[in-house]
Amino acid sequence: MQKRLLTLALAGALLAVGTAARAADEQQPPKAQIEFRPVGAGTGLTAWGIIAWAGFGLGARYEMPLIPSGLLHGSVPAFKKDSVEVEAGADFVRYDAGLWWADVNYNVFRPAVGGKWSLWLTDEIAVYPKVELGFDISWWSGYDWPTGYDPPNHTGIYFDAAAGALYKLGTNLTLRAEVGIDGLRAGVGYRF
Repeated sequence: MQKRLLTLALAGALLAVGTAARAADEQQPPKAQIEFRPVGAGTGLTAWGIIAWAGFGLGARYEMPLIPSGLLHGSVPAFKKDSVEVEAGADFVRYDAGLWWADVNYNVFRPAVGGKWSLWLTDEIAVYPKVELGFDISWWSGYDWPTGYDPPNHTGIYFDAAAGALYKLGTNLTLRAEVGIDGLRAGVGYRF
């Protein structure tokens, strides 16, 4: 008999604690929901040209929404909405080595992944900060060193911080530009 009473008392206490916790949770403001979607609404592809500080290149990013409802929840009146996205892609940049006596180029292939926080000023215009981490795969081209000297290639970890803006040209197309540590990127995006 004592075991039954103890079991009923324990079950009642757990039910009361669960009900109190649910009531307290319902009174708090909504939290940001992480909804990683590799395909579907909000995903997109951007292709751009790159004007680096001493070179030119091409690149692309695949964008996936991580927190489509954003972090601000309308608490900042200057922004209509916000969202957080993950981007993955690669760039190829060809740098001029700046040697007046030879056409020497430094080439970099750069796979990277990063995060972008889009702050929408209107339904069509957004600004964003972005950080990326990647890996530089680099090599020299355009000149055979006659002395047998082989310059280092500087392959290794890559980090970039950028600020950008995008403009929606309808439901699927966007124009996008950003300035980062490595230079200017500008291009066209397509949202699925």
